[in-house]
Amino acid sequence: MKVRATKVGFYGGFRRRVGEEFVLSNAKQFSAKWMEKATGPAPVKAEKAKEPETFSEMNLLNDSQIKKVREGK
Repeated sequence: MKVRATKVGFYGGFRRRVGEEFVLSNAKQFSAKWMEKATGPAPVKAEKAKEPETFSEMNLLNDSQIKKVREGK
């Protein structure tokens, strides 16, 4: 049975986070407290902004943040 976590829970030796879909090995293991049956496509996660990878990118990010603070934005 394919399910989706509605709250943080623990199953199969792993912590399952909200929105994570996984398969139960036995329907008796279903817990309505933190699971729901998955019937459609998984929810789309918003992409995070790209993190700086080099010191140059970090400095550019810091400079732009300092500039915004000085301008009062």
